Amino acid sequence: MAWSDQNVIAELISTAPLMSEKEWDNSTNPQDSMRLYLYMAHASLVADRHMKEAIIPLLERAGYGDLSETMRTLRNVLIETVDGDVEQLIAPCLIAVTLPQPGCRMWALDTLEMFLDKPEVRSVFEQALNDKEAGIRESAKIALESFEDSKEGYPRSIS
Repeated sequence: MAWSDQNVIAELISTAPLMSEKEWDNSTNPQDSMRLYLYMAHASLVADRHMKEAIIPLLERAGYGDLSETMRTLRNVLIETVDGDVEQLIAPCLIAVTLPQPGCRMWALDTLEMFLDKPEVRSVFEQALNDKEAGIRESAKIALESFEDSKEGYPRSIS
């Protein structure tokens, strides 16, 4: 019997957030790999079924960093979840950047980077420059600098 959307979301919500990349790199517990595979299975179901109500729970459980280079696909999962209508990602990601889990904030910002031309999104990136996590601060800084460079055109002069 196939899971209903509600069952998928309930199962997703019942799982703990993934660990950080640093913890992942130091882990020898095979259960950690199983948790990552389960997360990716949930992500696939969320995307395939376009379960927009699962965007925030998916982000809340994202790992802080790029665990085995799997998290970098999360933006594509979210885009598929909204069936390519990327504007629908702004509201849940603006909520997600305010949540306590660093992986949630990191990957919400990664997704919001597409919308740096919007003042409310740019403001979130400016606030992220003061995030308690160095990786989030650095990502926000790079995104803002890249956005400014794209407005000025390339190549940027090196001095």
